[in-house]
Amino acid sequence: MRRLALALTTALLLPAAAQAARPRIAVWDLKVVQGISAGTAEILTDVIATDLAQSGTVQVLARQDVLAVLGFEKHKQQMGCVEQSCLAEIGGALGADYVLSGQIGKLGDQFRVSLIVVDAKTALAVGRAAEFCPADEGALAKATRVALKAVFEQLAGSLPKATQASSGVKPAHDLAADAKRLMSEGKFREAAAAWDDYLGRDPQAVDRCATLARSASAWEQAGE
Repeated sequence: MRRLALALTTALLLPAAAQAARPRIAVWDLKVVQGISAGTAEILTDVIATDLAQSGTVQVLARQDVLAVLGFEKHKQQMGCVEQSCLAEIGGALGADYVLSGQIGKLGDQFRVSLIVVDAKTALAVGRAAEFCPADEGALAKATRVALKAVFEQLAGSLPKATQASSGVKPAHDLAADAKRLMSEGKFREAAAAWDDYLGRDPQAVDRCATLARSASAWEQAGE
């Protein structure tokens, strides 16, 4: 019976430990600049939260969670917040490690979406991305997901190695090793994508120029 009790206790504690190891990220409302409805911005904010949650590597505070913690009035007062210090303050109030937000708008005959991830403790940006697309809401949804992938990869690269391992995020040095292996196997397209992922983890890396050259060479050999 004691062994059975210990086994049950372990089974219950392991998921909780895995949950605690994952960083907590709050998704704040996208700010509408011009030419896009508030309803579209709200849907895209939900798309971001849902996609993040489905990754399984972070704990997500979605819009309804934020409203539950802050309350409607406080949430309303902070609407349109995209400054890093403001987002960090929100993250602190929510008990989040990071806050993801951004803005969308229409410029000429195109839509533009920009996203930012801010460390709630330091108020520093750990991920930024922006995408243009045709003035079509379907295209805007796709552009938002492309930007989200880019900032999420940057965020993953800034996490401690222990957290990366527990969350299933592949370390940057493994990506470089994968790229070299794929090059040696003649899988140039896959190698080029791996080099791009590696650079996306740290856009200011000391080997940035060399990595860009390797990526360009791989894409060229892939015929693209």
